[in-house]
Amino acid sequence: MKRVVKRVWNLFRGFWSFNMEAKVNRRDFWITFVIMIVFSIGLYISVYHFIHWLNQKTGFINTDLGFFFLFVLIFAFYVLIFWIFLIIFMIRRFKDAGLKKYWIYLTILLELTPFLIAIFCDTSKSEIPSLYLAILWYVLPISSFNLPMFLPLLLCLLPSKTKE
Repeated sequence: MKRVVKRVWNLFRGFWSFNMEAKVNRRDFWITFVIMIVFSIGLYISVYHFIHWLNQKTGFINTDLGFFFLFVLIFAFYVLIFWIFLIIFMIRRFKDAGLKKYWIYLTILLELTPFLIAIFCDTSKSEIPSLYLAILWYVLPISSFNLPMFLPLLLCLLPSKTKE
C-alpha cells in the first residue's frame, strides 16, 4: 500500500512539472490523467463548499449570482493552470510516442481553440463579455466548447516508440 501511495504521489508531482524534455509512457499518462480528474472534481466540490461556508459565516455575497461568479472565478483560475500543465504533459507524452513537432503545435492550437473562439466571437449583442463566456464554457464539465480538446487525448493513446 505504501508503494502505491508513493507511486501515485510521484505521478501527481510529475504532472505539475515544467520539464518538457522528459517523456511519459502511455500507462503513466492515463493513470496520472485519471488522478488529476479525480483531484479536480474533489477541488471543485471543496471550493464550492468553502465559498458557501464562508458566505454563511460572513455574508459577504448578497446574491446567488455573485456567489456563482466568485466560484467560477476561483475555479477558472485552477482550470487555466490545469490546462497549461496538461498541454505540457501531453507534449511529454507525444515525445514518448515519437510524434513530429507539428503534432505538438497542432495540440497546443487545439487546446487553445476555446480561448481563440471566445476572443474572436461577436459578443456585441450579448450582455456578457467574451472573456466571461470563455471562463464559463471552460468550467462547465460537459460542453461542446471542449470538443476540440479530445483529439490530443486520442493521440495520447498511441504506443510508445522508446523502449526503456
